[in-house]
Amino acid sequence: MIYRTVTITQVMDEWVVEFRDGSDKDREPTDTIPNPLGFYHYPSTMTKVEALTALTARMSKLFRDEAERLNLCEAALTTASEKVKEKCLKL
Repeated sequence: MIYRTVTITQVMDEWVVEFRDGSDKDREPTDTIPNPLGFYHYPSTMTKVEALTALTARMSKLFRDEAERLNLCEAALTTASEKVKEKCLKL
């Protein structure tokens, strides 16, 4: 099967979307799961819109998950900082 590729990259404050058609060299089996780093080798049976939708959904999920993780880290850091401040005040 020939695979096509869609990539999404951020250039300054703008997102750039590029599509590339596969060639006969691309007939090897390849992972067809959208990569949250911004690329997706999708089968030729999918439309560009379907591929772009799948990739942006996967990237959005990764960004949301990472934001949640960072919020938890920030909360833990704030809690730890408050505990240290309390100990310093008692000295």
